Amino acid sequence: MFKVLSIDDDRIILKLLDEFLRSEGYTSLTAKDGEEGLTVFKRERPQVVIVDVLMPGIDGLEVLKEVKGMDPEVEVIVMTGFGDMDMVIRALREGASDFLQKPIQVDVLKVALRRAEERRAMRRKLREYAQDLERLVEERTRELQEKNEELEQFVYTVSHDLKAPVVSIEGFTSLLMETYGDRMDDRFRHYLERVRDNALYMERLIGDLLEFSRAGRVVKAKQKVNLEEIIRETLEDLKGKAEEAGGTVETVGKFPKVWGDPEHLRKVFFNLLDNALNYSHPGRPPEVVVGCEEREEDFLFFVRDNGIGIEPEHIDKVFEMFRRLEDKKGVRGTGMGLTIAKRIVENYGGRIWAESSPGQGSTFFFTLPKGEEG
Repeated sequence: MFKVLSIDDDRIILKLLDEFLRSEGYTSLTAKDGEEGLTVFKRERPQVVIVDVLMPGIDGLEVLKEVKGMDPEVEVIVMTGFGDMDMVIRALREGASDFLQKPIQVDVLKVALRRAEERRAMRRKLREYAQDLERLVEERTRELQEKNEELEQFVYTVSHDLKAPVVSIEGFTSLLMETYGDRMDDRFRHYLERVRDNALYMERLIGDLLEFSRAGRVVKAKQKVNLEEIIRETLEDLKGKAEEAGGTVETVGKFPKVWGDPEHLRKVFFNLLDNALNYSHPGRPPEVVVGCEEREEDFLFFVRDNGIGIEPEHIDKVFEMFRRLEDKKGVRGTGMGLTIAKRIVENYGGRIWAESSPGQGSTFFFTLPKGEEG
């Protein structure tokens, strides 16, 4: 049965409460003022406190605040005389669960105590439900992680096993063309070129599948990565493509140092910049800008281009696997570059999205939480 602490400077009321509570089977505790009541509460930790709001010294409101600070789940029932309803309202706002008006009626007191017991029982059940739900979520999350790891391992194994025969096909096809090319008619040479081109495409696709499987792995041994260097190296890798298209790639803002895997972060920037150059507008040279903005909780990065843009109905599909929304002449990607970038960014706890004006260009944004960054 519950421990109930009664606090009142009226000894007659205190005696009546004590006798009633004992007769109902409660463990009854009493205190003649607020100071003694707080001392008893600290020592005994009762589940219910019945306290008069108007007492000399530490009044009932102060007792309410103190005991709620020590035990937020304690049930506090305040007692008041006629005309003290303002104090009752203040007490209820401070967390009192019920009130009794003097002279106290036994039936009303019984109802207040029963409601206090029911509230505590309900909170206990809610805690149990929450704990059960938390355990269930943890189990399902663990199972999902295991399935994802199995899938990633499967993709990695299959991709790795496919790579060798595809490389052989491409190599032998190139050897045939070099050795017997002058003896072939145009149709036969065209067929071999198709075989070689498709083998090269398959090789790129397998490579992207391997990258995709690696992108989902949690980086355990993170290191501080200077993104200024990552951007500089990435732009150097894409310099030839940009110059061939007569375009430019500029940087805006200061790029931070972040904790992570340099290969992961390089892959994100490379894929976004490569995508911007690939889908340039046929009527103008590509102009690409990559930048960074420091915010309160994260870093916001963007890659902006003046390319062909994306239709509104397709903007949410650009990160889907194997999704290529525009068959631009001379571009034969695997449709996985943006998917890989998204997987990496989300694995780091960030977000990635695109905004676009068809015919005017697109901007790809992504965030990285600051966390350990400095």
